[in-house]
This record gives sequence, structure tokens and C-alpha cells, in this order.
Amino acid sequence: MYLSKIAIIAAATMASTVVADNCFAGFAYCSDNLLSQGDYASTIYQALDAAGQPTDANAQAKALFNCVNNGAIEFIRLCGGNCFNEPFGSQVSDHC
Repeated sequence: MYLSKIAIIAAATMASTVVADNCFAGFAYCSDNLLSQGDYASTIYQALDAAGQPTDANAQAKALFNCVNNGAIEFIRLCGGNCFNEPFGSQVSDHC
């Protein structure tokens, strides 16, 4: 019984950690910023593909996304130059 309580508490702690790494809805994020905070590699690929954009490493490095509910992202644009990261969680959008 005691071990099951510990397992439940540990699982809840890990789940909240994963949620904390999600992007914040309403803000824009460069790929690098998303990748530094969570497992966004396949999500970035899928968002680019769904938007009809190239999915190669160069496109991924220049991509800017909007964060929507529950950490999901939507493609905004490919930056002509660099995509500039603001500090994650600063409540300031990344930009081209």
C-alpha cells in the first residue's frame, strides 16, 4: 500500500514536470526554443508538413510557430534570416 502511494506521487510529479515544459499558449516560438524545453522534434516536423512547408533541417531551424492549447503548435512562417529566441517562459514571443 505504501509503495503504491509513492508510485502515484512520483507519477504525478513527473506528469507536472512534462506539462511545465510545454510552450505557453498565445506566444510564438522558434524551433530551437521548443526543442530546448521538450520533445518537440516530431511535433515540429508534423506542423511543417501539415502547412505544406519543407521539413529539412534548414527549414526547421528557421521556422516560427504559434503555441496553442496544451503545448500544441501551429506553423506561422519561415524566417528569411534567423529566428530569434527570447528566454523560455519570459512571456515574450520569439521573432524573425
